[in-house]
Amino acid sequence: MSVTGTQVITRLQEFYDDSTDGTFSAVKKLQAINAAIDEAFPHIADVKVDSSITLASTTFEYTPTATPEIEQGFAGAYVTPFSTTDEPKIRLTQVRQRLSTTTWTIVVPRRITEEWNGKTLHVEYNSRVARITAAGDSIELPMDYLFAYASWWLSFSTYLTDANFDVDVYGKVLTPMEKIWRERRAAGHRGLPSGMPIVYQHGGAGVIPEPNNQVDSIRV
Repeated sequence: MSVTGTQVITRLQEFYDDSTDGTFSAVKKLQAINAAIDEAFPHIADVKVDSSITLASTTFEYTPTATPEIEQGFAGAYVTPFSTTDEPKIRLTQVRQRLSTTTWTIVVPRRITEEWNGKTLHVEYNSRVARITAAGDSIELPMDYLFAYASWWLSFSTYLTDANFDVDVYGKVLTPMEKIWRERRAAGHRGLPSGMPIVYQHGGAGVIPEPNNQVDSIRV
């Protein structure tokens, strides 16, 4: 269930007794929420699928339309089955990905392109939850995590920058507050567990050989 920035801000106002935004401005509270959204990835991510590729028997490297996070790339590959009414998508176990500067491409062995020629390739990836631009915008993240991180961020920011009053009280609570938001982030975990294997230039480190008896695909 999504929450809005307004709901998080209301809880922050109650927590800091700051309904008039005298301690922390509305702008700063919105910044704290966006910082929480940024910190959520990759622990809490939206799972998306790119289906822009059609396999061709003589094409072995493809560039999907989707642009996943550069530090993760794509996570898994499936192909449309011969019978969409009787069979689920087929998971491909030998598909790899290659990083060229900032673009991930998908590398598919010949035996797979020939077997599944003309079929749609589906590649999964983790996507960041989008930042918000206005307090009324929705956020697909747990409320408890958003509040815990935003309150820690505001306290930490004040502890580092505010010289107008005694901020020692903020310093005393930062460690336990950090423990809380980390626990709540872990509790809200969602997303794909690992990235697709990476292939390097032929003969380079990290190349995974494909034995003749390895299964090309499995039905899941």
